[in-house]
Amino acid sequence: DQVNKIGDVLKGHLKTESPLQEPLIFLLKTRAPDFLHDILLGRAHEFKKRKKFQSAVRVLDLLKKNEHLTADGQYLLGVCLLRMSKKSIIKMHRDSDTCLDVFQKLIKNDSFPLAQKLRGDSSIEQADLFYLGYHFSEKMQTERLFGGELLRFLAKKKSKAKVCVASRDKIREEGL
Repeated sequence: DQVNKIGDVLKGHLKTESPLQEPLIFLLKTRAPDFLHDILLGRAHEFKKRKKFQSAVRVLDLLKKNEHLTADGQYLLGVCLLRMSKKSIIKMHRDSDTCLDVFQKLIKNDSFPLAQKLRGDSSIEQADLFYLGYHFSEKMQTERLFGGELLRFLAKKKSKAKVCVASRDKIREEGL
């Protein structure tokens, strides 16, 4: 079938920033949009597993550009951006960190179990959870609850690790 052949060609061109990506994506978008979504999301997952976060973000941006980014795709994008983030707790730096924007949108999606997925994701480190918890604990309502949930998860660990101790301190500071 021609759609599968085009998909196979596209998979090869996703390894690099090939100029043929756009026309191939256009063809698949018009003939088989769900198939295109599966190819791009699958390739992004492969890049994430190999810790090639920048490549995963590039592929997810293609999905986003073509208005095919589901909540799972947004989650994957957020995780990859988080893993690439400097995770500075300085407010000015956090204000320009795009991973926080992605997670903010996911927090508002009541049907998406964000905290649960983050806690169970093997690519997420304690420092990542602390960064998200720290940032969102300073916000209001649902975001504050989410941030507090992540900080409490880290604080419950009977560890003297820096992020666990810092989580306990932030919980006290924010009155969570």
